[in-house]
Amino acid sequence: MSNGNGHLTLDMGLSEEVLDGRGVDFIVYARGGEYAVFGGNNLSANILIGNQVSTPMILFGTGIGNTSFNLGSTDLDQVRYIQIVSLTDEEVELDAVRAMHFNQPPRPSSNSNRWRVPIFGGMLALSVMVVLWVRKRK
Repeated sequence: MSNGNGHLTLDMGLSEEVLDGRGVDFIVYARGGEYAVFGGNNLSANILIGNQVSTPMILFGTGIGNTSFNLGSTDLDQVRYIQIVSLTDEEVELDAVRAMHFNQPPRPSSNSNRWRVPIFGGMLALSVMVVLWVRKRK
């Protein structure tokens, strides 16, 4: 991102939002110039006009290099979208955004257990079948 007009918006994911926890909630890993970090839960209303940001997103602050942010400084208890906007002519090289506190999506239900028979029930059914087979042979 460079020339004071570069920006990047990250979708942290549905049910994978950054949460307001104790201390630092996420870290932006970057090199270069100064950048601003915004966050919100509604991407459709975010507008970037030239190098001016018109947004319902909340400003978390600015950073140079690796910078940590805390949702506790805002009224948000979670954030799905994080937007990073270059503020200077110096290029910002974004490496990563790491969430320290986040929702974890529900695990997909496994249908592999659907046909499992409990060991006791399976042994009982096998025993009944053996008894019937033995009786039939007599």
